[in-house]
Amino acid sequence: MSGRIDVLAVGRVGRGRHRPSVRTALRRLRRGSLSVYSDARLWRARATVNQLVTSPAGTCSDGLFTEPPVIDSRATKTALVLLLRSDELGSIADTLRTRCPGPSQPDVLKEASLAHGSIPFEAVGSPALQVPAGSTRAFARNGYSGSRRGQLRLDLELVKSRLYTVRG
Repeated sequence: MSGRIDVLAVGRVGRGRHRPSVRTALRRLRRGSLSVYSDARLWRARATVNQLVTSPAGTCSDGLFTEPPVIDSRATKTALVLLLRSDELGSIADTLRTRCPGPSQPDVLKEASLAHGSIPFEAVGSPALQVPAGSTRAFARNGYSGSRRGQLRLDLELVKSRLYTVRG
């Protein structure tokens, strides 16, 4: 899977002040004085879901290719949290469903993400980053109970740093 994550930070430049350098903007980001968000796109993405369901009727194990996740983000005071979510809009597929009988995506996830990882603001601007993303969670809903777990690693490489100044 490959893709692109654009990290965008927004702040005000005081009246009469010159355009800051990338280094100065990164310092402001790390101090927490900028609003941060991201825009992400994946391509050449393939995802597989493996399921093991045990019930009084027996055990079923299956795996299927599924739609790849989308990446959403939330900023905290110290990091950009990446949330890998199911692309529910316009999709008839259940990201967590195989041919086994058992819980559906709403039963297992509710409103949670498939996995999440964080990029500390201290690391933004580094030439390369490894961001572990995972999720371990128990669930009990609609007569089903169980747990889900998974782990993946996002290998990020800095391609370009740009700074835009907009008057307004």
